[in-house]
Amino acid sequence: HHKMGDYRQAESYFLEALSLFEHHHGDDQLAYASCLNNLSNLYQDMGNLDKAETGHLRIRDIRAQILGEDHPSYAKTLDNLAGLALEKGQLHEAKKLAHQAYIIFLEAYDTLHPVISSSLQNLGNLHIALGQPDQAEDYYMRAQALEEKLFGREHYRYADVLTNLGNLYFNRKAYARADSMYTQVLRIRRAALGTDHPDYIAALGTLAHIRWRIGDTLGAEKLYAEFAPRHRKLLARSVWHLTEKELHQYLPLFEEKLDELNSLASLRSNPTLTKMSYDNALFHKGFVLGAVNQIQHLTRHHPEATALLHQLRSVRRRLAGIYATPIALQEDPAPFEAEADALEKQLVVLVGESEHSLRDVRWKEVRAHLKPHEAALEFIHFSHPAAEEEKSIQYGVLLLTSVSEHPVFIPLFDERALEHLHAPGTERKSDYVNNLYAHADRSMVSLGNRKKTLYELIWAHVQPHLSADITTLYYSSSGILHRLNPGAIALDDENILSDRYRLVALNSTRQLVDPMGQTFIGREAVLVGGVDFNGKETFPDDSLLLASRAATESWAYLKWTHQEVQRIASTLTASGFNTVQYAGAEAKEEALKSIGFSELSPRILHIATHGFFFPDPKSNNVGPGTEEAGYVFKSSDNPMIRSGLILAGGNYAWQHGQAQSPEQDDGILTAYEISQMNLSNTELVVLSACETGLGDIQGNEGVFGLQRAFKIAGARYLMMSLWQVPDRETMAFMTTFYRHWLEAEDSNHGGKGMTIPDAFRKTQREMRDRFYNPYAWGAFVLVE
Repeated sequence: HHKMGDYRQAESYFLEALSLFEHHHGDDQLAYASCLNNLSNLYQDMGNLDKAETGHLRIRDIRAQILGEDHPSYAKTLDNLAGLALEKGQLHEAKKLAHQAYIIFLEAYDTLHPVISSSLQNLGNLHIALGQPDQAEDYYMRAQALEEKLFGREHYRYADVLTNLGNLYFNRKAYARADSMYTQVLRIRRAALGTDHPDYIAALGTLAHIRWRIGDTLGAEKLYAEFAPRHRKLLARSVWHLTEKELHQYLPLFEEKLDELNSLASLRSNPTLTKMSYDNALFHKGFVLGAVNQIQHLTRHHPEATALLHQLRSVRRRLAGIYATPIALQEDPAPFEAEADALEKQLVVLVGESEHSLRDVRWKEVRAHLKPHEAALEFIHFSHPAAEEEKSIQYGVLLLTSVSEHPVFIPLFDERALEHLHAPGTERKSDYVNNLYAHADRSMVSLGNRKKTLYELIWAHVQPHLSADITTLYYSSSGILHRLNPGAIALDDENILSDRYRLVALNSTRQLVDPMGQTFIGREAVLVGGVDFNGKETFPDDSLLLASRAATESWAYLKWTHQEVQRIASTLTASGFNTVQYAGAEAKEEALKSIGFSELSPRILHIATHGFFFPDPKSNNVGPGTEEAGYVFKSSDNPMIRSGLILAGGNYAWQHGQAQSPEQDDGILTAYEISQMNLSNTELVVLSACETGLGDIQGNEGVFGLQRAFKIAGARYLMMSLWQVPDRETMAFMTTFYRHWLEAEDSNHGGKGMTIPDAFRKTQREMRDRFYNPYAWGAFVLVE
């Protein structure tokens, strides 16, 4: 099953075999090591390098103990570890392991053994990474001769060494020779492995790129046309056996090919390419998030799966507590991470047994759901490899109307034009924001080149493609566009984009075909505001385990948030809602995490407090031993830990790295913890806090932070902010929004009022008339 590319069945069999070997013979025998070797090789093909490395290290120890360090089986493990080190960029370690393995192989076997060929190819790959292509070619040619003698020129192993040669020639820009290699690879793999095998699909994409490079655009288009649907089918199958983490590791294996297709589409106004680009965007955007949500939806109708989900959330809540503890005091998370991974794997496989499939929505279906006055804008970003110089990140948009013969690809800008937005956590000053959203003739002017406005970067390119009768725009953001509010873009000195169009933000325009279709029960609302971040309790000095490293940074009280939630509560009560308010020291983390636990979640969840997000520590200069406040939240590798909300008593944990007492939570509700909540009955979450819309932007998955957390938890609409807004202006925005939304024709019976998106748009217009500058009103965005 592994050789056939059926990774789901292969993993299932390997895991069962491993369990049997361990049960009958223990986990320190050669048979166990051989089975673990199969599983580890599978994980490497799935992109899960950490699991693969853990397995091969264990195999190395077993084989060294039983066989000794001069045995060829031990050397094979060294060779596998060398390949993994190379993939991780650990060149020194890879070189040491690969040469050590090769010497053992030469002493143990004659020169015609297949393991010699594998070792030669590993050495070739290593020398490519070291910038020594001539040495690499010598290793590859020797391996090619071996494979031909051992297996012939039609075996899939022979195709593997041709792949390495093809990559070598491609890197040398010897595209004709690379084309010859990959043409043979494709023919061999089609015959030996079939057209649905991952290796065949990968070769399709690479050969398509080679054809593009040599100027055969028609040949490239034909190959991409076969590659695109096959790779989507392959990924769709992966949902039912890979965990969320494994999916994130698997997707990058295909991203480069998608970038190449989009790059070609941006250079050629070709309907075939734009159709493929749109279909791929519909499938890939939020792919993992969609998979997670679908699994959770299926779980609700599966009693056994529901029990597993409860277990999984329990373990993850334990993990959240560990992750929030300073490193010096942390309990080892590894056993709990392993338990969580195992439970998630069981859950995914269990709900996937009924052979569900992810819907592969196509552009024609989106077009069929558009009315004559509507248009869909699917923004994309991609690495542009066409130029010889350093790759750049380009942005474009695929435009579709109800009468489009095909999507239109509109190139937009280079990401470097918005470098300020690309650095999360950078303070967004009012002058910068106001000039960025201004019309061109009112934009910021510098002594050097004038910085372009969003109108010039985006809308000036889109506007010519829209007819005068278009009044509604459905749009899906991508990359750093998630940090922008398109509705605030100035069209001239008096009008903005949301004056001209009804704008509807979607995760993907796929939602026009597959809407959420949720039904919300009850009229309950939970509101949080006026939070006491210090808490009421005091503690003796000897209880401060990290007092010597406590920082002075703290979160200030937001006095207007108490008035905000009181006014909103009055508006909601008048419209027939039952409201629960948490304020002061009662606005505890425990109160929020209990929502949806034993009963349906409220229709409305409004949280007025501080929010935080910190960028990747590798780019944030957060090093070991820092005494910064909130260090553990700034230094985590997980973006869902580096984003969260501050609740009652949160200052203590922020400064000292622990809760005020062992009996209570720390008052810092991370995005990771929010993602474990059940908000499937919540129609609207409002995050009335600073920069709650920010987070790590990862490929086609969008923003990793509070936004993603609440989507995973199940909320329908999410209102959040993109930059710091003064709390008084925030209060005005929020109270105005609720008044419009709940405004009823018959106040005694609640009426139907406005839809949430319409109320949001009306509020923005009023706030703009009141404050004018975008900085005061444009930070808030609504996402469905």
